[in-house]
Amino acid sequence: MKVCGVIVTYGDRFHLLSQVIDGLRKEMIDEIIVVDNGSSNAAQQKLNDYKLNRCPGLIIHRFEQNNGTAKAFKTGIEQAIKTYCGFIWLMDDDTLPEVGSLAHLKKTWEGLYKNQNEKSLALCSYRNDRPNFVKAAANNDANAVLPLKNNFAGFHLKSFFSKIRERILPTQQNSANQAKELVKINAASYGGLFFHKDLIGSIGLPDESYYLYVDDFDFSLRIKNNGGEILLVTKSILHDLENSFYLPSKKKVLYHSAFDSAKDSSAYYAIRNTIYFSKTYLLSNKGMYLMNRTFFLIFITTLGFLRGKFHRLRVIKSAIRNGESGKLGFNPEYKI
Repeated sequence: MKVCGVIVTYGDRFHLLSQVIDGLRKEMIDEIIVVDNGSSNAAQQKLNDYKLNRCPGLIIHRFEQNNGTAKAFKTGIEQAIKTYCGFIWLMDDDTLPEVGSLAHLKKTWEGLYKNQNEKSLALCSYRNDRPNFVKAAANNDANAVLPLKNNFAGFHLKSFFSKIRERILPTQQNSANQAKELVKINAASYGGLFFHKDLIGSIGLPDESYYLYVDDFDFSLRIKNNGGEILLVTKSILHDLENSFYLPSKKKVLYHSAFDSAKDSSAYYAIRNTIYFSKTYLLSNKGMYLMNRTFFLIFITTLGFLRGKFHRLRVIKSAIRNGESGKLGFNPEYKI
């Protein structure tokens, strides 16, 4: 079972990327492809030095500018398919595999293969730093990784008050130790997704029109929608080396990722793509959807005024318009 790891990096993140490459090498992976998505000149030089002095077999595909996650992972998968490896393991540049993670994936696959078609199965490593993965594993909930059905921009009345309560009175997360070894999930992030390359013939490649954010959900949900399944392997563990902007260690009562992300582009693409994705795949009750939409607009407008974030509020409104109308792709007003 030959496995090719695909890592996407950008910016000035070699200090993280090098740890992930080292982690994959410790797992005795067969090939590693790094898609350099417009990283800094300093990071590019460090990566080239790493290849020259420590890992001559490293394959590097470089873009001169950041083309978004969808194109980067699409390119990485295309390059991996061309290698002699039958399997692909996707990684972010800050997802470090715990020792033995790949062995657990291989063992799981070999145990399942007699009952599964390699064109309809994917495995996913467990990310115990991500609340949605923890919830999916602890509750055996296939939908927990995705936003709730009929949400609007991630907002749903069903979870609104519980989220506020958690910020005032934090609750202890479910322990990963309570989880089953295999848990069915309906979608996954790129980081940790493991599959045979023939799967791409069934579901296609990542959709570049998402450009940035939610493209991983669109890509992985196609597995389920084409009659396949994704199994979360809780013994194959990845650790996030850096907290995402939307997962701070502590959220204040008036926190919202759309206002607290450092860049307008992060807020814009996250809101726009979540709206489009949810309307496309998760809309089952139009009345509930419209109710969530109304309350979200009241909530986000009120929050913007309370925090004095008037410019960011205009960015959010632009994202809403484009998400609802299906105007995807790169928006030159929001460069990353």
